[in-house]
Amino acid sequence: KETMRENSNNYQRMLVNLALLYQDQKRYEEAETIYNRAISLKERRLGNRNHPDLAHMLNLLASLYVEMGKNDKVEGLLQEALRIYEKKFGPNHPSYATSASNLGNFYRVQDQLDQAAPLLEQALNIRLQTLGEQHPDVAKSQEDMAIYYWQKKEVAQATALYRQVLAKTESFIRTYFPPMSESEKEKYWDKLRLTFLRFYSFATDFKDQDPTLLTDMYRAHINSKAILLASTNKIKESILQSNDPALIAEYQAWVDGRESLAHFYTYSQEELSDEGINIDSLEQAVNAKEKNLSLKVPELFESQKEYKDILAALSATEAAVDILSFPHYDRQFTDQTIYAFLIADKAHPNQPQMVVIENGNELDDKFFKYYRNMIKALKPDKYSYEKYWASVDALLKGKTTIYASLDGVYNQISLYTLQKPDGKYLVDGQSFVFLTNIKDLLGLKKNTTPASVSKQVMLVGFPTYGNQGKISPLPGTKVEVDNIEKIMKTAGFQTQKLTAEQALEAKVKAVEKPRILHVATHGYFLADPVSTGNNKVFGIDLDKARENSLLKGGILLANAEGALDGENTRQRQNQDNGVLTAFEVSTMRLEGTEMVIMSACETGQGDVKAGEGVYGLQRAFQIAGAKAVIMSLWTVSDQATQELMSLFYKNYVQTKDKVKAFKQAQQQLKLKFKEPYYWGAFVMVGA
Repeated sequence: KETMRENSNNYQRMLVNLALLYQDQKRYEEAETIYNRAISLKERRLGNRNHPDLAHMLNLLASLYVEMGKNDKVEGLLQEALRIYEKKFGPNHPSYATSASNLGNFYRVQDQLDQAAPLLEQALNIRLQTLGEQHPDVAKSQEDMAIYYWQKKEVAQATALYRQVLAKTESFIRTYFPPMSESEKEKYWDKLRLTFLRFYSFATDFKDQDPTLLTDMYRAHINSKAILLASTNKIKESILQSNDPALIAEYQAWVDGRESLAHFYTYSQEELSDEGINIDSLEQAVNAKEKNLSLKVPELFESQKEYKDILAALSATEAAVDILSFPHYDRQFTDQTIYAFLIADKAHPNQPQMVVIENGNELDDKFFKYYRNMIKALKPDKYSYEKYWASVDALLKGKTTIYASLDGVYNQISLYTLQKPDGKYLVDGQSFVFLTNIKDLLGLKKNTTPASVSKQVMLVGFPTYGNQGKISPLPGTKVEVDNIEKIMKTAGFQTQKLTAEQALEAKVKAVEKPRILHVATHGYFLADPVSTGNNKVFGIDLDKARENSLLKGGILLANAEGALDGENTRQRQNQDNGVLTAFEVSTMRLEGTEMVIMSACETGQGDVKAGEGVYGLQRAFQIAGAKAVIMSLWTVSDQATQELMSLFYKNYVQTKDKVKAFKQAQQQLKLKFKEPYYWGAFVMVGA
């Protein structure tokens, strides 16, 4: 305002951007005031109400009123915007189509379907004529019409349109993902995913009327679940297996750039300024390298998988359970969470069985708190099995092995700890194999592991955190890694151990492709980071930790006390700070590593993102290349953990089957410690 005239377009654009920011922050009254101010300035500058910029502002203000629930103010604004576009461009222009779509959807949400239909149809026809069949706005209009038919309960018309929309959305992913960086893919997927979520609600509503919708839902889900993780891993795998020295060197340069970023994230804003470091520029440079690498990978996506592909991989005594968590859609998204379970087995060759739990909010909150309270209080839990699993279990009779892909709150409970009415736990019956995506089962059954597997076992434990006593030492972890070392050496494995002052962050990050990486130390995850000193959290700039889920969690290694204090002297800036964040873990070279065991408290915690899994150490080790990750869901008992890990490794060297060995270890420990708190804290994801 001090350097521009209020009537200038740039100043007014800045006003609109500020209003959009406040709208995102739900500071609605402030946003409304600014929108009205911007509209007033625009009208004063133009001297009339016939400019497209004004129509754009009217659309934005209408969207704000929709969020605020002031529906009485919406219709007039949208009608005025539509009039402006028609006067300026005529009734066959994409901008006119956008306004027609907005007004039509407003009427649709108000259940004024007779008024909605002609506007939505007009928007679709204009977009088809002016933009072409494959344009994303055409897909949006087709979905608008699908939802319109959904509200009218005309299922056949809605289904036909949704199948077109899903096919186009899959095409958009294949077309637009390759040149994007991971952060760009995440933003783009956040938009596309809404279509999938709406379709899941539609399929759930009408599955009894048209059972083939379940097959459509199954296909859409298994080909999109954890799509960001799959994309990242596919690029890495393709590059490292390319035998192209230049491409691999370019990839390593990108990894080095990410490591530099991780280092500079330990600087405060003042320290960055003092050193003349522009972290935004560094992030943009790393982003550009990543995009360039993505473009050089010839085949990013595998062929789409179908329900029949999963069935073909299952035996008669196996079943696959895919869990979906999504918000219920009723004219618009509601705050009601739905859990749907899609169950595949040989007895149902045409489409999966489905179980729906509609009170998902209670699973996420009230029942989850009850479950965790019973675990921690060492009390019998007579309700959680009924709430979380009984309805699914009823469809799994006669199955001995269950492949399960978790979602939502199911990432935070251990199914094995659920106690059935007869007193037995799930761990006493069927074997569970937990997979990130149920289609990972196909690779698992192919048994593509090379014959010559590394015998290297890397053990990290009992770090010397510092001499101030601010981080409690864990002497039990020394006993743990010493016991594991003896077991594995006796079985012919080669072991390397990093303990005390040698358990340094730099040495752990330098580990490459061991068969097993075992880390026994403190872990942490901060859902809502708060500064521990100097505007930092565990040595990471607080703002960056809040922005990136992989900077909220990690493990503590030697000399970590300085980072906990927020200490960041010039000397410390040139070395690792003893805190290995999940972000740093993601740059490690663990491709081919059979498993990572995080024997630390709450290492399975993270930001749970429906459809993508847990953003924390689990995801970071998967990005690094680990095939399976064992982690804890709650604070663990030192003695019980030592015994569980010793039992696990003894079973593993005998059976060579980590899934079987892990279940056996839990059952054996349960003979000594009855309560799930002791034997059920750890879970394994991957196989």
